Amino acid sequence: MTDPHNLEGVFSSIERIGEIVNRGNQAKQLVEQLRARADAVRTGRKFHDPGSGSFIKLYAEPLYTAGRDAFVTDLIRRAGGDSVTANVPGAWPNYSAESALASRPEAIILATGGASGDAKFLGCPIVAKISRRTEWKSLQN
Repeated sequence: MTDPHNLEGVFSSIERIGEIVNRGNQAKQLVEQLRARADAVRTGRKFHDPGSGSFIKLYAEPLYTAGRDAFVTDLIRRAGGDSVTANVPGAWPNYSAESALASRPEAIILATGGASGDAKFLGCPIVAKISRRTEWKSLQN
């Protein structure tokens, strides 16, 4: 079983699974490539505004986001961003639209594909609900 909480945990899981399925060399090569990409993101970021944050919508109904123990939160931090839910306990907490709005994110990151839906995320009920709010419109200006 694997339950990574940060990018290093993801890398370790890939290598462990590679060993289990007799593909250790390929797993190590993949991890090297992923590390290089992560380093490129970290060194390539141009600015960081610690006062701004993002909200990640992983699943719409019910709304799930990335909390303190999620590797996704670590990815955002490594890319120079802040998640407004970085201090929320757990990895994948259930969240309300009201809490998402109250966190005043500068951006909402929408996961698409798989269990979280397809690329038609603009039709997502939570995005529609938040984007209609006066408070959200004021954040965009």
